[in-house]
Amino acid sequence: VDFAELHRSEVKLAEMERSERASAILLHKGQVASDGPHLLRAAPQQIPTSQLADPGLIFLGVEGDGDPVFAAALIDDSLLPPDALMDLRLQGHRLVPDALALAGRARSLFDWHRTHPFCAQCGHATQASEGGAKRVCPSCGTEHFPRVNPVVIFRVGHDGSVLLGRG
Repeated sequence: VDFAELHRSEVKLAEMERSERASAILLHKGQVASDGPHLLRAAPQQIPTSQLADPGLIFLGVEGDGDPVFAAALIDDSLLPPDALMDLRLQGHRLVPDALALAGRARSLFDWHRTHPFCAQCGHATQASEGGAKRVCPSCGTEHFPRVNPVVIFRVGHDGSVLLGRG
């Protein structure tokens, strides 16, 4: 599967949203909806457009046998069961690893969209494009992409001791 091509094709993205195999993980105010170890999901076509925060559905990719996965940030939590929302920083350890990775990616993208609504070149409001993978300025044509920060976490050990460092 050519993921870049899927992102660029508005027709294919729309087809995937309508697929009965598609699902969307749900977020509200930076928190993800879960039932404990797994993320709560809904069919994208069943989420009212009026409930979607900018930029709408974000395409996260495909899983399993090509099942499309999206993320939806809801404007309010009325569509969610009580106590379904979890803060990833405090409770993310409760999720299975695949769910944690998916939730982290979705939250990161929604945070980026929320904090970058204007063009850095001309100040005009930007619009989400390619399934949420970028924002485009309709005024000057500048394309904006989310920043990727590589991270390495490691442990230095010797003879049963661990070196601790800060900064």
